[in-house]
Order: sequence, then C-alpha cells, then structure tokens
Amino acid sequence: MGSQGEGCSSSGRFPLSSPPTGGPVTITQIGSSYCGAGGARGGLSVIRGCVYGAGAATVEVQFANAAVTGGPIQNGRFAVAAPQFSAVCAVRALDANGSVLAEEKLGNGPGQTPALGTCP
Repeated sequence: MGSQGEGCSSSGRFPLSSPPTGGPVTITQIGSSYCGAGGARGGLSVIRGCVYGAGAATVEVQFANAAVTGGPIQNGRFAVAAPQFSAVCAVRALDANGSVLAEEKLGNGPGQTPALGTCP
C-alpha cells in the first residue's frame, strides 16, 4: 500500500568556492524545502544556510505571503522552519540588537514556482 500525503520539494544555491574567513558578514548556501499543501491545508517551509563574518546572532526570513520568521545562528549555520507554504524572498543576518548586517534577496529563483507566491 502506498503512502498518502503531500510530497516535498527542495532547492538551493551552493557556491563552489569557499566564503572569505574575514570581512563583512555574508549569507551563503541558502536552501529551502517545502512540504505539504498550501492554503487552508497548511504546509511547511524549511530554510537553511550558512552565515560568515563576526557579529551575526540570528537570521530573519521573509516570505512572499508577507510572513516573517527567524532563528539563531549556531556555529555559522541556521535552519528555520515556518508553518506556511510560501516562496522565500529574503534572508537577513542580524546582530544581537536586531540590526541588519547582511541581506540576501532570493526573489523567485530556481525551484520556486509561482504556486509558492511572488516576491515583491
């Protein structure tokens, strides 16, 4: 008997070169996964990546449906789960006071179909 439920999809940008060890804060290797269905049936978005540079404490993720969520950066890595099914528009690295140190705008890149929403 086959399983019933919604499938998952994933996308990401993984550079071939290593990021600089010093200098400004950078956000790299951003990947996203989507499971479930959108709308009233819910769904789940998971965003992960790396942050390099000094001072970054948390990340903030903005979605096409205007939702914003965030989480801590630990050992230069982050993973944020959000109870919505929407395209990721931007990922920001914030310092301990909430100031933006770096921002990566994603728009509707590879793997982000119009069904997930359109970024402004």
